[in-house]
Amino acid sequence: MGRRVLVALVAGFLLLASCAPARADWTIAAFLGAGGTHASSLRIEQPASHTALTFEPIDYRGESFTSPVYYGYRVGWILPFAPRLAVEAEFIHLKVFADTSAITTARGIEHGQMVGRRQRLDHTVQLFSISHGANFVLANVVFRHPVVRGAVSDRVTVSARAGLGPTVAHAESTIAGAFQEQYELGSLGWQLAAGLEIRLMKGLHAIGEYKLTRTNQQVSVSGGEAQTLLRTNHLVFGAGYRF
Repeated sequence: MGRRVLVALVAGFLLLASCAPARADWTIAAFLGAGGTHASSLRIEQPASHTALTFEPIDYRGESFTSPVYYGYRVGWILPFAPRLAVEAEFIHLKVFADTSAITTARGIEHGQMVGRRQRLDHTVQLFSISHGANFVLANVVFRHPVVRGAVSDRVTVSARAGLGPTVAHAESTIAGAFQEQYELGSLGWQLAAGLEIRLMKGLHAIGEYKLTRTNQQVSVSGGEAQTLLRTNHLVFGAGYRF
């Protein structure tokens, strides 16, 4: 699904480029890495059972190196009239798994009764993950600047990017024994990122980058919805090509 969305974005950029001057530089890149998501709260609302519970804190694991691994790719267009600036389409495949064995505080309404208690999360929520991706589909603005001016000015470049776009979530949940999974359009997400690009040979460069992403996900579960804030630190490495 992520590939189809990215292809649509790339087609949009190609259409934009067709209206621009013929001389333009394009970049493509792919990367692996790891994402660590901050502890958050998890709210479960199931109107039919008169349940609206908030659990906190919820610890999330990333399992970035477990198949399917964390990955991302992007395509960018360097503006011919401002060569330090570019626009990009980027896809990031992030995973989160709630630690359901942890002790949390549950507050709210359960089957019409007010509750406030300490419990293991799996007393109520046996599984909650977005494990085939809290997939970010981002439109980025990028700024690049050489580290050293002169003959080797293009060998090492610092980059900064900001992006905004939708997410595509694949949530899996088991609540009170009822399992559900689905792909669905998630909430908006954004990223801020900074990194280095090191030229290895003509056109080819290595990349290393830190990212901060945020999305307030609201996904379907059995009989209702779940909501959680995902704030994630990413470290990525990969390769890119400029042509």
